[in-house]
Amino acid sequence: IRKALQILSAPNTGMTIPNDALRMTSIYIGKQTSIGEFWSTINHELYHATTAIIDYYGEPYDQEPAAYLQGELMRLVVEEIGEPCY
Repeated sequence: IRKALQILSAPNTGMTIPNDALRMTSIYIGKQTSIGEFWSTINHELYHATTAIIDYYGEPYDQEPAAYLQGELMRLVVEEIGEPCY
């Protein structure tokens, strides 16, 4: 927990923590300095989440399922976080 607090207390940071036992990947986003940094960090952490999920299912990352998964995760983030802001 200390390491997580240390990472997230810096500006423009995020963290992705996969938990195979729970079949869950959590994404944490620290304070961002701009809307561009926010979306950049979201995209970066979604990459890590996508990698964790694809690895869990034993799929190769360089195939279409990974691209579709990352796109779907971004769509969900935009709909749940982005749209309510407008």
